[in-house]
Amino acid sequence: MRPAKPQTWYGWWPVMPALARHHTVSAVDLPGLGDSSRSPAGYDKATLARYVHTLIAGRLHLRHAAVVGHDFGAAVAFQYAAQFPGDTTRLAYLDLPLPGPAIDAATYRTLSGAPDPEHHACGGRPDARRRSAGREGHSVR
Repeated sequence: MRPAKPQTWYGWWPVMPALARHHTVSAVDLPGLGDSSRSPAGYDKATLARYVHTLIAGRLHLRHAAVVGHDFGAAVAFQYAAQFPGDTTRLAYLDLPLPGPAIDAATYRTLSGAPDPEHHACGGRPDARRRSAGREGHSVR
């Protein structure tokens, strides 16, 4: 599970005990947040996904992961699933529109033009939620 920026793994704590009854649960602080200290080669989502994969699959030897992310962590989770489909059984993402048939890549890029860099998902655009409303299933197919 990947938290939102600037949250830490502890944001997942309320649901972790229930999930742990039937699953192995790992909540990861992204580099530079929470208790993390190591800096990856870059902070783009693809690099962060490789960083997390090295931890989860390489160090912890966990394969076939159900990957969950929220906000900024959702973009990293999406990259994780895209780059490592053989190690990803399921993907759940919250509070992040993803490009697809309903939101093309050019439109998607405009959603992150917010004056507030913390609010990258909807870019502070009042029409962002309206434009994606009812189309959520298109990204999941």
